Order: sequence, then C-alpha cells, then structure tokens
Amino acid sequence: TDSPDHRRILAATITKLTEVPDSGGGFTVWLAIRYYPALIAMYGSGIAALVSRDYETLACVFNAAFYGKGEPEDGGRAILGMTAKILDFERTDIFKHIPGYEKYYTARSEYLFKSLQPVFDDLLFLGRDYEALFDRFEVFWALTYADARYKGADSEVWGPVGRFGWKEGGLYGSGPLTDLVSEAAASGDQWAPLKAGFFQGSEKRFLEIASAYAKLISGLGWH
Repeated sequence: TDSPDHRRILAATITKLTEVPDSGGGFTVWLAIRYYPALIAMYGSGIAALVSRDYETLACVFNAAFYGKGEPEDGGRAILGMTAKILDFERTDIFKHIPGYEKYYTARSEYLFKSLQPVFDDLLFLGRDYEALFDRFEVFWALTYADARYKGADSEVWGPVGRFGWKEGGLYGSGPLTDLVSEAAASGDQWAPLKAGFFQGSEKRFLEIASAYAKLISGLGWH
C-alpha cells in the first residue's frame, strides 16, 4: 500500500463498500450494520499502514470518498461518514448485546480488537505489537475526526473513544493518546503524520486538538 496506485485502489475499495442501497427506512441498527464491512476495511487497512508508519496510506483510508445511499454524505469523507455510522452502533448498544461484551465501556472497540487479532497474527505476525497498533489507529481515528470538525480554540472537540480511553490516567499512567502527544512534541513540525498532511501539517493545531480531547477522556469517569 505504499504507492499512489495502491492507495487509489484502497480508497476505491472503501468507497465501494459504503455504497449501500437505500432501503427507504428500517431499524437504526440494521441500517447501520450494512456499513460494517467498510468499517472492517478501514480498521484492517489503517492498522496495516501503521505497521510500517505509512501515514500517507492512513490518510488515504480516512479520506476515501463516502457515498452512503449513492450520494456524498457527511462531507463525503470516510472518516466523517463512518463515524456517523459508529454513532448509530453506539446508540443501539448492538455490541453490548454480544455475549461477553455486556460490561465493556467500549464494546465496539473491544469486539473489533479481538475479532481482527487472529487475522493480523496470521498475516503479519505482530504478536504483542498488535495491541499498541490497534490503539494507535483508534487514537488517530478520533483525533482525525476531531480535526475535521475543529473550528478553533473555542470549538468543541470530540471523536469516537476506543479502548484506549480507559488506558489514559488511573493505574495505567500514560496511555496511547499521551504517548502520541509526547511523540509529536518531540518531533515538532517534522513529525511524520504532519508531513503526510494530518492536522493541516501544524504541530500547534495537533496539540490544541489532542489537549482538548485528553480533557474529554479525563471527564469520562472510567477510573
């Protein structure tokens, strides 16, 4: 996935998976579940991109065109459109109805984590690195969504919280989000994600968004 041609194919694949037929109505949970294949494709390709720190491909995953019901939705970007579908999943608590996931704070995230792990173990032999890469991907998802909605220092910052949320603070000390902020601060505007176009290439913008998001996490009361 490290060439422009491969990225175009990847983006086209994600886009095609979002082109679900317009059913004209129905239960929210069944309407949302039609986007589950696209969600899996984004997680799988995004985590794979992070294995080699290929942020251009990660950006391609998030910026793929989103054509729910055959028309551009939520800004026409996968990061926006699929986050809207994630919210539909959350509203119905569909993943908490799966046996064994009833008590998780982030049942969706935990289910995806466990479901995808065997695939990555078979294909890329990630071992213990898988968990860190999965969490890193979800942090990027959350912050990239927040960046897409960010209007300045006074605007609300929000992004879908994954399993990384309960790792921040408490008994765990620093977590995936804190580690990412430290990494960015150490590299400044030369940080690889910024050079790939994330957060408009601005360390200042990233730190503003990440700091506001960290406050959101700290207010969840999970510790």
